[in-house]
Amino acid sequence: MILLSFWSIVCGFLYGLGLSVLVVSLNARTLRSIRSIFIMALYHAFTFAFLLGVPIVLAANILNIFTSIDRQSILYIITGVTISILVINLVIHLKFHYVILLKRERSIFMAYILCLITTDFFILFWGRNWSYDNVILGALFVAFLSVLTLSILFFMNSLQADSHVHKDHQGDLLNSYNEKGPKILWIGIDSATWTIIDPMMAMGKLPNLSTLIKRGCSGKLKTFVPTHSPVIWTTKATAKSPEKHGIRDFLIYKIKGISGYLEVKPLDPVISKILSKAADLGLVERRPVTSLDRRALPIWDIVSELGHTVGVSSWFVTDPIEKIDGFMVPEFFYRIGHGQRDHIDSMSMAHPMNIDNDLKNLRSGINKIFDKKETEEEIREEFHIGGSIKNDEKLKFHILKVFYLHDVLRRQVTDHLLNLFDPDMLMVYFHGVDAVQHQFWSDRKKDQSIFKEVIPLYYEYVDSIIGRLMEKISGTKTIFITSDHGHGPVKWYKNLYNKIVGHNKISGSHANGPDGIFIASGHGIKQNVSLQGISVYDIVPTILSILGLPVARDMDGQPISQILDASVSPITYIDSYEGRISVGSGEADNLKEDNEILERLKDLGYIG
Repeated sequence: MILLSFWSIVCGFLYGLGLSVLVVSLNARTLRSIRSIFIMALYHAFTFAFLLGVPIVLAANILNIFTSIDRQSILYIITGVTISILVINLVIHLKFHYVILLKRERSIFMAYILCLITTDFFILFWGRNWSYDNVILGALFVAFLSVLTLSILFFMNSLQADSHVHKDHQGDLLNSYNEKGPKILWIGIDSATWTIIDPMMAMGKLPNLSTLIKRGCSGKLKTFVPTHSPVIWTTKATAKSPEKHGIRDFLIYKIKGISGYLEVKPLDPVISKILSKAADLGLVERRPVTSLDRRALPIWDIVSELGHTVGVSSWFVTDPIEKIDGFMVPEFFYRIGHGQRDHIDSMSMAHPMNIDNDLKNLRSGINKIFDKKETEEEIREEFHIGGSIKNDEKLKFHILKVFYLHDVLRRQVTDHLLNLFDPDMLMVYFHGVDAVQHQFWSDRKKDQSIFKEVIPLYYEYVDSIIGRLMEKISGTKTIFITSDHGHGPVKWYKNLYNKIVGHNKISGSHANGPDGIFIASGHGIKQNVSLQGISVYDIVPTILSILGLPVARDMDGQPISQILDASVSPITYIDSYEGRISVGSGEADNLKEDNEILERLKDLGYIG
């Protein structure tokens, strides 16, 4: 029985050793530290040895005590359980992964699974005789394969680029591609879904979206799971996978003894939960992801360096700001109703600096009306909320107020900046649709609910903003409207989880990665083209093509060529923009854990 227990623990330990390189992606600095990789591997190996090994040992002992099953049969059972767990893990990674599962990561993962399955059968074969020497030999064989896999992973990932690329040899691009092309208006609407838009347009509502669709092209936009906003919006802005651009989740962690920060894939809730609890206890450091964690060039850096003026408002992972040719207002500038956070304000000034006071005055104006009775009455009227709001509904109304006023501030800031600037490309993001769908998804089908009209009326509000922006962008323009994913009802298992952990009772979810929306209209865009198979990776290559700029071959998307008309120049390619374009930078040391950010994420059910 001792040998059986020993094998169970070894099995769990080595399973964890493999997951340490699959679940956690370490940044470039960490990957160059053998000490950090060793500590991280041990950390997760012991974690999963405990979570997997101990239950198997207990189960094996119970079987041995209360049944007549012999030890060899128990060994078969343990091996079968281990293989089943590995297969389930494989299915989860293949199903809940990014649209483009990179060959390198897939190959490493499959190789490790094959190694462990092969080793299981190897030990099973030698364990028939219960020879101590053979069991030790099997364990050494497992260790050898694991170390080999880790070594290959370390070598391959050590070839990755550093966190920021450097200015080098951009003159050839500047000289070759200096034509402006049409203006680009790219509006991002978090969680917008055809499930709501199609029936509303059929009822004659959403006139601006309807006009854009009639005059252009539209379709479903493939996304990936997990549907975490910083990850997807960075993917959309870079046309590169999370493995390449380095943004994996809302938060990153720093563990004592490990160089650099850890980017934890939220595919594994156990690891995220452990690190979150450790952060609550002060054992690890936790902070939001920042633009300094991004390892790939976003489109605003590319087009700005190539002679185009750019305006970026509220896009995810733009804090600290980058000094582009135009203006940039980071997403976390738009925070209201919770007081000021000077330690982050010092980092998050808008660019250029001479607009900062104007924008802070706009934000201050929203803060001043936040708790006024007139504001609550205005929101109730805007969204047809009649009757009294019960105690258990007050949190939902508060969330509506917060995110609605966030979007009001976004509109005010963008209007103000468009009065000062005339950018060649404007990228602006609105968050409220996502928040109200999380809270009120089930209310829209309840006749007795006072929140029944919130979701459709919020879409109408956003549609009015789209019309306003279309009017303010002068000259020839091409308009893109996209979401990061769609939306739907919360699944039963998620409801159960929310009840267990005590989350706010959200009724809408996008956890299973429903398709988002894609709309393109204006200069260079054909009309009435049926779109299929396009993904969040394809938007930036399409915009570059419309602007007459080359598409980089190291991007994971392709131009949506079927929507481009004859006015668009033939698509050209370069190997990469990395190393050719400069990137503005700052310091992220002061961007530590922020309670307001964490509370917002908890309200929407993103973190525990």
